Amino acid sequence: MAECDTAIRTSRLPDIGAAFDAMVSRVITAQAAVASSPDDLVKRVYEELGRARNPITTTSGAEQWVAQLPAAQRVRPTKAQSKYKFATYNAWATGNLPLTHSIRLWGVLIGADKLGHFFQQGYEYFQRVEQTGNLADAIQYGWGLENTQYGLSSSGVFSNADMRANLQGYHFYEWLRRTNGGGTFTLRRWLDPTWNEEYNTNAYKGDVVVPVWRALLHGSWSGFFTRDVAPREGRIPIRVQWTTLQHGLSLSTSTISGSFNYTDPQNRARSGLLSGNIQYKPFTGNPRHGYRGVRIDYSWRRGPYTGTGVFDSGLRENDIRGTWGSAHNHHDGGTFYLRKV
Repeated sequence: MAECDTAIRTSRLPDIGAAFDAMVSRVITAQAAVASSPDDLVKRVYEELGRARNPITTTSGAEQWVAQLPAAQRVRPTKAQSKYKFATYNAWATGNLPLTHSIRLWGVLIGADKLGHFFQQGYEYFQRVEQTGNLADAIQYGWGLENTQYGLSSSGVFSNADMRANLQGYHFYEWLRRTNGGGTFTLRRWLDPTWNEEYNTNAYKGDVVVPVWRALLHGSWSGFFTRDVAPREGRIPIRVQWTTLQHGLSLSTSTISGSFNYTDPQNRARSGLLSGNIQYKPFTGNPRHGYRGVRIDYSWRRGPYTGTGVFDSGLRENDIRGTWGSAHNHHDGGTFYLRKV
């Protein structure tokens, strides 16, 4: 079990998709040469790439391959560098929860743990479907893992990207049995941006969502805003600096404050202050399943001018969309788009 943060120091990672495909293809070819049947081939490939090499961390063979790559092809952030730096829940407090390597495969940044989910939990899905004939049952099994030892109960994190990798791993093993090693392997057949946790975001337990969003929000965000009232001036670049996040006695009493600055179309420097209340949005509508994303209802002030607005992370963590407006209408001024710098 491991968590990842693919937003940290990954901009220069090279793409190792072709090397990964070549490695898996070699494993498939070698095992197909000695397998007694398509089902035996599936088991043999799982043994090579999916079986846990370490019973404590459940690290798979595919993840070990990543760990042996040249350092320039992988990045392993420390907890202190990551969005989990303030987390103290359960395994985070003991220091026994490692962050996995980040890699780039066919244009998609993923944590190496996703390869473990693909080959390991994908095989578990495959086995369950063999027993029950019901893929929905296998997916429910995966949901249970993310709600317990692989997720909310251990790290306080429910990874939707893990769930996607699990399912695609099942489809890989189905393909492997159908082709009996005769097909051309490429991870591109199953890989897409939903394997990335910044794109397909996590749900966090209440004890974890506040420290994670404290780390995510704090600092500089840049983007643009539009003015939908006269004079309409198109997209105006803006920078927002969130400086203070305070958490009250409940999740509904978190507050945030900061500042903004921009240059208007007449080349005049403008600046002001922001303050707001944070709402953590329940995943599935049930807080027991964690929280996914935030909404910030804020007020702004620039000189004598004041108003209100809303920021909403939607299903992303590093970009926020929203509106701004007057004191009585939070969207009658225009729209916002901000991305973490």
